[in-house]
Amino acid sequence: MRLFILTAFSLFLLGCESYDPQLKKVILYGHGGMGFDLINGKHAPNSVASIQEALDIYELDGVEVDVRFTRDGDAIVYHDEYLETATQCKGRITGLRIEQTMGCKYRKQFFNEYKEEVISLDSFANLVNSKYPNRYVSLNIQGPFDLPFILDSVAGIFHEKLKYFPFKDKLTVECSDANFLYYLKQRDSSHKCLLIAQIDSGGVKDVLGFELDGIVAKFETRDELLEQQLKDEGKMILLYGQKKFRNFKGYDYTYIDGVQVDNPISALKYFRNK
Repeated sequence: MRLFILTAFSLFLLGCESYDPQLKKVILYGHGGMGFDLINGKHAPNSVASIQEALDIYELDGVEVDVRFTRDGDAIVYHDEYLETATQCKGRITGLRIEQTMGCKYRKQFFNEYKEEVISLDSFANLVNSKYPNRYVSLNIQGPFDLPFILDSVAGIFHEKLKYFPFKDKLTVECSDANFLYYLKQRDSSHKCLLIAQIDSGGVKDVLGFELDGIVAKFETRDELLEQQLKDEGKMILLYGQKKFRNFKGYDYTYIDGVQVDNPISALKYFRNK
């Protein structure tokens, strides 16, 4: 019995020693709220229910949500290019006015049940301002920008939208179009703009050349020397694309500021030792 207790205690100590306290500095963003793990997902990504569960129940540091522009220059919180891929509505979002997207409800996984509605970016701003003013928010701007406005004007419209998010120190904007981010920073240099790209020579060149604030990259497309270069330049680095606990292992997080997670349980277990 005594030997069993000593063995169990030794394993407990080893478990404690295996956790790196530096992982606590990594900001955990719920990817679309609770993530895009559709098999186990209880709520549709980018829905209010998904966002609230990530922040209220799992107490993640923040959320990443997708933003798409409508034909009239407004914006909704939604991932796909077409409404019919996830809701009971139809139409390409860049071809619809904002009012044509309101009332569209997400289709529940495996069931023909519609409950959570697609929300506007303004509604999302109201939600985080009223309930989560101290959480991190990253707005992922989805293209294409086939709108009746030039790209500079779209950036100007979005700049006005960002005024509804007063907590700029915890707000980031990410996009795969460096030109859009450049135009946005021309409106206000304090906007934190991150390029969605690989951490390679091309991605780093674009971040530095367009004078952006950082990069959002997949776990698999990394380069330690380039990550160090980005950090030496004061840039932010976010990662995405892993769902399981074991997939977080084997990576160095020395230069990483945040991770967008699709499975909060696995992420909290690894990064917070919970």
